[in-house]
Order: sequence, then structure tokens, then C-alpha cells
Amino acid sequence: MAVTLFYLITGGLWILFSDRLLSLFVSAPPVLTFMQTIKGWFYVAITGGLLYVILRRWALEQERSLLLERSLRSIDDALIREKSLEEILGAVCDTVIGIGYPMCWLGLVEPDLAVRPVACRGLAPAALDRLQVSWEEVSSRRISRGTVNGTDEYLVYQDLRESGGHAPWLEEVRRLGYRSCASLPLRIHGQVLGVLNVGHRKRGAFSTHRLHTLLTIAQQATTVLYSARRREAFERLDYQHRLILNSVGDGILGVNREGIITFANRAVVEITRYDFNELFGQDLYEFLHSLKWNGTPCPREECKIFSAIKNGEVAREDDGLFWKKDGTAFPVEVTTAPIAEGNEVNGAVVVFKDISERKRYERQLAFLANHDPLTGFYNRYRFEEEVSAVLSRMRLRGIPGTMFFLDVDGFRSLNETLGHRAGDEIIVALAGVLKGMLHPGDILARPGSDEFVIFIIDEGHMRAGDLASDILDAVRQNVITVKGQLVGVTVSIGLAFFPEHGLSVEDLLSRAEMAMYRAKEKGRNQFYIFRPDETILQGVQQRLSWEKQIRRALEQDRFLLYFQPILDLRREEIHSYEALLRLQDERGEIIPPAVFLDTAERFGLICDIDRWVVRRAIQLIALWRKQGKDLTLNVNLSARAFSDPELFSLIYRELSLTGINPAQLILEITETATITSFRQAREFIGKLKTLGCRFALDDFGTGFSSFYYLKQLPVDYLKIDGSFIQNILHSHVDRQLVKAMVEMTRGLVKEIVAEFVENGETMKLLQDYGVDYAQGYYIGRPTGELVPDWLPDFPVCPAD
Repeated sequence: MAVTLFYLITGGLWILFSDRLLSLFVSAPPVLTFMQTIKGWFYVAITGGLLYVILRRWALEQERSLLLERSLRSIDDALIREKSLEEILGAVCDTVIGIGYPMCWLGLVEPDLAVRPVACRGLAPAALDRLQVSWEEVSSRRISRGTVNGTDEYLVYQDLRESGGHAPWLEEVRRLGYRSCASLPLRIHGQVLGVLNVGHRKRGAFSTHRLHTLLTIAQQATTVLYSARRREAFERLDYQHRLILNSVGDGILGVNREGIITFANRAVVEITRYDFNELFGQDLYEFLHSLKWNGTPCPREECKIFSAIKNGEVAREDDGLFWKKDGTAFPVEVTTAPIAEGNEVNGAVVVFKDISERKRYERQLAFLANHDPLTGFYNRYRFEEEVSAVLSRMRLRGIPGTMFFLDVDGFRSLNETLGHRAGDEIIVALAGVLKGMLHPGDILARPGSDEFVIFIIDEGHMRAGDLASDILDAVRQNVITVKGQLVGVTVSIGLAFFPEHGLSVEDLLSRAEMAMYRAKEKGRNQFYIFRPDETILQGVQQRLSWEKQIRRALEQDRFLLYFQPILDLRREEIHSYEALLRLQDERGEIIPPAVFLDTAERFGLICDIDRWVVRRAIQLIALWRKQGKDLTLNVNLSARAFSDPELFSLIYRELSLTGINPAQLILEITETATITSFRQAREFIGKLKTLGCRFALDDFGTGFSSFYYLKQLPVDYLKIDGSFIQNILHSHVDRQLVKAMVEMTRGLVKEIVAEFVENGETMKLLQDYGVDYAQGYYIGRPTGELVPDWLPDFPVCPAD
């Protein structure tokens, strides 16, 4: 603009006064005309030269503008293509070089304010390493510091020979032959991310126009750097999220609203055996979830994954089905959570867990809940169910039958002499003999360690005697080798006829057992048919006698509590004691409960005993509390407790009077009693749980035909029946069963107690399996004393 104004003024003065000035020196017309011609050509030359300079400068500026635009686009392109930060910042340096500066380097400001060079042009790497720059030092300098349009700060040295101080980095720039330099901060949101440094070998190379251009590049570099850092942060976050998702054992899938798979974690690949590339972009329904167990299609509208997407609600499927790459199906628990943006569902997260192992455990437990684990025969509970159903049909049609009760003669002695493993071998061999002698429709079970029961449909009882004789002969002739010894066994058999000797399973079993004992009394290895005239009167007289003794014991307070400690396996402290009932007769002898409890139930005295036991346990807990000690007692309740209207009131009253912590009273109930009166049991447990009492389910593993019941009972502890623990060191089946019970218990958020722990090896094994508590002779035998002298090593846990 200044050059143009100067040209206009000079040209105007030249036109107005040049002829007059020329006439002062030249008077001859021919010479004057010649000089005027020369003057005109001189003016044209001057005008042409100036025009060339102006156009040339304009062309250079246009070229630089285009170069700058292309360079900025290349920077954007590098960012879009997600190139490395060094490559992107190198493109920024190329842009600066393209507009005419021979040196440019770009550094990032570190947390300690040191500037770390990342990209450079016009400098050797060795020289770059010698540039020790601190942003704190650069930003503190006031000389030659300014702004463009009052916004962007910069630091510029138009002549390094005249000013610039003696900072090491400035000395290095001078040494390299640069005459002027500038530092422009890459600042966003008040934070300096880096510094753009530019040098030129001429002084005064940073005009206002040039600084505008450099600041435009700096702004672009700032945007690039900020975007790259955000991208790196997102990538780190995404990497961390992927690490987390890939560390999860459950399969996690991301799907869009059409059910197309967009994400799969490592667990999905490991479970389904599909590669991620095979899963990505596939329809989840078609790929994994479209068929039922039998191979028939599962309608898409029944799929809970798509119902979750459609309805925008979390959906859970506890018994779903997915398919692997090899065409095998596996059961899954699936939870589908919709992904929503505002009110629009764009997809879902599908989390599934392979529950094949749990299903296997459940099938195993379901089988073992109904079958004897050693022989595979029905257990007593399932046997009674099956026979009851058969008896109902037989009563309608008037068909007779026979109940067999078999007991191995001298089995206890064999077990003690040869060991439990040898005893198992004998039982398995005997089971094979019995199974081979029965007809289809005969029902066989093993209700006890050395007992077998058989029920047959027997027209006119013609088959019973022959079968019993054949069994005796076959067992006697079946000699097996155990530990290098030939071992032969015999059995005693009792028979009871339906309907002559009883109409129910319980009566037939009871009378067949009585007959079996008569066979043993007569010398063993024989069978005996039940005779009512020999036993009924004797049994009635015995029960009447015991009924009187129980009543007198209640009146005279001759019941006793013995205590067996329960050990916390994690803390190795006594957690609680089980209170075990005993009766002291008039001669001072201690009578175990198995002798009199059946009579107590028959004569309706069992509820009185339940109340006595509960009242005495609460009184003992209160007595210990007065002495400043904690005591937790496990108290056994009968099946009648659930329907006893007075028991709840008694417990409530005693807890209120004594003020003890209700959690110190743990009430034990059996599986069988619970199944028989399930609704009453659940209501009874629920009422006492509201008071703060705790519950344990005793004999766990022997009575449940379905884990549905277990899920519905709010008990705190499950006590594994001792039959699964006694031989656990030698029985693979028992070990697998106990492990399965522990696994199931963890899922039900309950704690587990193992009974019949008789040695240290068993206790260590149970600890390894994750069992919480142990009870048995190794921990302590039942005794009338609490914390006896022989139990010094286990301190008592404080009450929960």
C-alpha cells in the first residue's frame, strides 16, 4: 500500500513538472523532443519494473497461500488417517518449511515444563539433542514478546546478534547460523501443549504478515496435537476397557439394534471357538442362539435378547442355550442390557456365562439326591416314593406284594478289619449279584451302609420264598478278592407281605426289618417272614414303657444336653457347639436319643422335648453372657416343630427375658422334615429369622430331589451329611459330590458345615474345597462340659 501511494505521488509530480523542468535545461526543439521521448520510455520502464515486483510478490504470496492450504490439508489428512504423532507434527514442520523458513522444530511441554523435541526440519538430530529448552524460561522473557490481534502470545527475535540473551538454546541457534527466530506456544484452554520454533538466516524475517501465517499454522498444530492427545487418551481408555472386558470370565457381546455383533471379548472366543473376525458383523440370533436343544428353531420373537432391545428393558434368561462353532450346544445364563441414547435404543450388551459345569453338578446332585452314590440304586427317600406309587395301584387292583429287607452279616467287623474301601468293594459286588436276580418292575434300593431293600409284585406270595433262597445262595457263593484275601459274606433277610403285614411303605419296611433281626437271632444267613403275633404285643409294651419314662423325665428334668464343638476352618476357632439331647434314666444311665425319640413322636411328646431343649439352650447362652463370654449353640428341632403353635411364642418370650443376641441361637432342621412340611417350614423359618435367629439345614444331600426347595429356604448353613464325609479320602464319588455341594452353596450365598470329620487329612481336604466349618470326633467328641480340658487349642469365636 505504501509503495503504491509513493508511486502515485511520484508519478503525478513527474507528469506535472517534468516537462517544465526539462525546458529549463534544454531550449532547442529537436533536443527537447528527444529528451521528452527518453523521459516517457524511462517512466514506462519504471512503471513496468514496479508492476513486475508487485505481481511477483503477489504470485509468491498466492503460491505460499496455496502451499499453506495444501499443507494444512495434509495435516488434517494425517490426523484423519490416525498416523503417529511424530508423523503428524512432521507434516506441520513441512508446512513451515514450505512457506520459506529453513528451520523449524516442534516440541512438547512435559509436566516438568521441559520442552521435548518431537519433530524437526533443517536441524541435525545431534543439534536437536543440544537444544535444552524450558517453557518456563521461554514464557518468562519479556523482550520482543507480543501479540497479534491482542490474542496469541509469541516470542520473536528479529536479530539474534543484537538481542536474545544467553540461554543455551538461543546460543545453539546462533551457532547454527540463524539470524532470527520465533517461538509460538501451542495453547488450548489455557494450557500450553507444545512450542513451534522457527528460524531464519536473515534478520527481520518475521513480519506481521508472516507471523499471522505462522500463528495460523500454530493454531492448526494445536488442534492436531490436542486431537492426537485425546485420541491417545481414548485409545488408552479403550485399551484399559478391553483389558477389563477381556479379563472377565463371562462372555460379553455388543450388538446393534438389529442384533448384529459389533464387539466380543476374549471369553466369547474361548467359549464358542469362533474367531473374532468370524463373529464380527454376524447376526447373534442366527449365529449362536437360533436353535433349541433338540435342534428345532427357536423363534426370534421368543428370544429374550431381542425382547430387551425391543422393549428397552434388561432381560435375564437363567436357562438359555448357545451353540459353539463345532455344532455343540451349551447352557448359558444370559443378561441383556439395552444401550440407549436418549429415548432411542441403539443396541445392547449381552453378558452370558457358560453354566455347563454347574448343570453337570446339578444333574449329579439330582441323581445322588435320589440314588446311592456307590451302587447307583435308589436311596431310601426315592425308594419310598416309588413303592408308595406302586402300592396305590396295587390296592385298587387287589394285587399282593412282598418287601425284602437285607442286611450283610458282620459287615461292621469287615469294615473295621479290612477298611472302608474294602467294605465298598464288597457292597458293590453284592449289588451286582442282587441286580442280576431281579425282574423288570422289581424295585431295589440301598437305604443304609450294609442294607438293601427290595419290593416285588408277588401273586399269592409264590415268588418270595424262592427269591429269598436264591439270594442267600448267590451271595454265599459270590466270593471276592479284597487286598489279596478271598472274602465271602452272607446276608440275613426279613420278609413282609402286602397287604397282610401293612398297607404303607413305612409299615412294610418296619416289619421286614423286624423279621430281618429275627433271622439274625436265629443264626444269620437265612430269611424270616414277619409274624404279627410275635412282635406287635412286644412292641406295644416297649413303647408304652418308654412313653412313661419320657413323661417322668420331662417332669423330673432328667434330660441332658451334651455339646460337640463346630470349628471355623478359616479362622481355626470354635464357632459354636451343637447341643445333643440325652436322657438319664432312673438308674443314672445315659440313654441316646435314637432309643426314645421315635416313641416321643408316636405319643405326641416330641414338641415338649423341642421346647425343653430350646429353653435350656437360651438359658445357657444367657448364663455365659453374664460371665462375659460368648456362646453360640446349634439346637436340633423335630419335624413337629413347624406346626407347634407354642414354640415360636416360647422362643420370642425367652429371647426377650434374657436379652441375648438371637444370632447366637442356630436352629437345625433336617431335609426330610422340611420337604414333608415345606410350606410350614418356610413360614416357621421366616418368622424366627425376623427375630434374628439363624438356621442350619441338617443331613444335606440325603433328601432333596430338587434344588428348587433349597433355593426357597432362607437357611444360613448347610450341614453335609456325614455319609459323604466318612469315606471322602478314599471315594472319588464322595469327593466330587462334596465339591459340587460347596459350589452350589456358594451360588446360594450360604455357608457349609461338614459332619463326621474324624482325622486331620479329611479336615485339610475340606479346607482346600472351601468348606467353612467342620464337626466330628477329630474336632471334639460330645461331652456334658462346654470347652472341656481336652479342647485347649481352639479359642471360641466371638458371636456374629
